[in-house]
Amino acid sequence: MRCWATLLAHMCGFAAINAGASMQQLSLFRTSVLRSLLPVGIVEVILLLFFVLLKQLRGPMRHGCCATRFKVDGYAELKQEDIDEEIKMRNELYEEEVIEAENDISSLSISFLTVQSVRYALTTCLPNFEGLEIPEVPHDHWCIVALYLWGIMFAIACVGWIVIIDRVEIPPDDFAARYLGILMNTCAMVWAWCSLWATRMLFVKHPLLNHAMFMLPSMMGRVILALTLSSSSMSIIWVLDKIDDRMRGKRHLGKRVMKTVNTALGILVGFSWEHCFDGAVEAVATLGHSRIIMKDVLCLMVVLVVVPAWRKYILKKTLELKVYKDERDRSAEEAEEAEAAGILKEA
Repeated sequence: MRCWATLLAHMCGFAAINAGASMQQLSLFRTSVLRSLLPVGIVEVILLLFFVLLKQLRGPMRHGCCATRFKVDGYAELKQEDIDEEIKMRNELYEEEVIEAENDISSLSISFLTVQSVRYALTTCLPNFEGLEIPEVPHDHWCIVALYLWGIMFAIACVGWIVIIDRVEIPPDDFAARYLGILMNTCAMVWAWCSLWATRMLFVKHPLLNHAMFMLPSMMGRVILALTLSSSSMSIIWVLDKIDDRMRGKRHLGKRVMKTVNTALGILVGFSWEHCFDGAVEAVATLGHSRIIMKDVLCLMVVLVVVPAWRKYILKKTLELKVYKDERDRSAEEAEEAEAAGILKEA
């Protein structure tokens, strides 16, 4: 379930990005920075209404499918209360995956479109629906630094939202709690998008990388950019993981921070390598008689090779490590509680 939920969520998220960014290109919205922000709200409202509609539709369908599944699979010998408990557990897992996927769709689209407007304000050039400037020209260093600073500001805002969610007692199934989570993920993803585009602007501007072989959008330039962002992301995750291991008494807060940062950095690394794959597919597709057919065939080959390997090995290992980490954190919390109880008893 996690495999297809993640894939379909990212597909829907980039479809929403395409729709919103295309809307920003309309003459009604591209005349000013403030108007370019209007599609952000429009896309978000449409997504939320769509999520509410789907929630109303999937309730009875989910219960009926689970009940039918138990009858078909030969669980008729079980007691009705056991069947109801199993159905309840599966429904909760299903709802958790759906809500997480919907939150990713919303955060992904809002963050990308927001960064589009931020870049428009800094460079006076509105990027296209792929986030690229046509033509791609060097910008002043203050533009690059300002975009990095915007990302840092949103990263700080993300930590602030995490602290608020951790301290304010809101029921998990409440809409306010869910939307606070969306805002938290959005701020983290804005930081990731700002880092991606600021680093790309730095590569275009820097004279050492402005060689014909490494110049963007050449393949070598894209690969070097992806390697740079990947190594930086790995370093950030390593540092945060060490900090999380030392956060005694605040493991729940550290766990939420790590999960949010990992999601944002995953978008950062994934999109940088997507540019490499896209350039490679474009280059190979030009060698065939039909460019569109060649692109479709190559994309299908990538899906058939990458998705099964990711699902069978990488995702499976990730879920196993997540279970292991949860058990380790639970044991550490129990040990801390026992230690605190012993200290109080001695006092």
